[in-house]
Amino acid sequence: MVFFNWKVLAAVAVLIGVMLVLFWPTLLWMNERFFEEHSYYGHGWLIPPAIAFLLYQRREVIIRHHPRPGWYGLVILIPGLLLYLFAQLFGIKKLNIYHEGHEEKIKELLNYFCLPKVLRVLRVLRGENGF
Repeated sequence: MVFFNWKVLAAVAVLIGVMLVLFWPTLLWMNERFFEEHSYYGHGWLIPPAIAFLLYQRREVIIRHHPRPGWYGLVILIPGLLLYLFAQLFGIKKLNIYHEGHEEKIKELLNYFCLPKVLRVLRVLRGENGF
């Protein structure tokens, strides 16, 4: 007999609800792109069933595996959610790095500010000397 931890299920349900509320505009945008004529995203609706099939295929391995919880994902998740909320709050729909010939400047800024710091944080989390 399988026993469920109802607190965990409730927390997952709340998390899914919050994510749906937060990402509803994005989901609507994706829906529009998936059904556009000559869309590069027409295959988008195939991805969730394909992933579900792959998970079903590996279900025994997944059930046997007992992962330990960790906080590493929050290093990327929380800043990403904050950026998303900031963009939604101020009506920023997209960042087009190819606008008005500024692509090199924006790429430099992203590389200077983001990538090295993310790599350092990941090295520290793995126990290496990142600084």
